Amino acid sequence: MEARNPDICGYWFSIRLCERIAVRNALGDSIVLELLQHVRTAVDETRQDVRQLKTRARILEQQYASMSNRFYRSEHRLERIENRIGLIEA
Repeated sequence: MEARNPDICGYWFSIRLCERIAVRNALGDSIVLELLQHVRTAVDETRQDVRQLKTRARILEQQYASMSNRFYRSEHRLERIENRIGLIEA
């Protein structure tokens, strides 16, 4: 019986079987790379969504501040009118 040397697979396999395993590993690597690419795309889309949400939140904050200022001015004007007509004491 002829003794075989261990190949790159770490077992006593024939060269042909190791070639098949190498091809499967290469396919596995390409699948992993493809999955990583999908993950990266999803992260990029999420990043873009977060930017849009931050922009919308900033706009809402500005609108709220504007409405709050208007309300305060209206309240102040109402108090002055009430003082003028004598509905409340100064």
